[in-house]
Amino acid sequence: TYKRNINGHSIGHWEGDELVVESVGFSDHPGHGPLNDLPYLPPLRIVQRFHLEKNGEELHARFTIEDPQLFTTPYVYDFSWHRLPAETNYALIELCDARDPARLQY
Repeated sequence: TYKRNINGHSIGHWEGDELVVESVGFSDHPGHGPLNDLPYLPPLRIVQRFHLEKNGEELHARFTIEDPQLFTTPYVYDFSWHRLPAETNYALIELCDARDPARLQY
């Protein structure tokens, strides 16, 4: 068993060139990011599918949120990120560095 938390617990695997991440085990209070405004209950399940396009210049994701106690159908949305030029910071590690407990907050 595992302790429920606001981020849930995630397991990923590859399906061809697509990374599929399934998250379960969420606590019963809102989290952050896109789920901040959505109510949800512990049966919540989120499946994220990531793949690159345009020679790796775009990262596309499809998020499917299922909570049979709150939604009659899954909530699905798509999101895309665009690679920044090499001379800019693509990932701002100084904002959220998992190695630094003080920066694990959102």
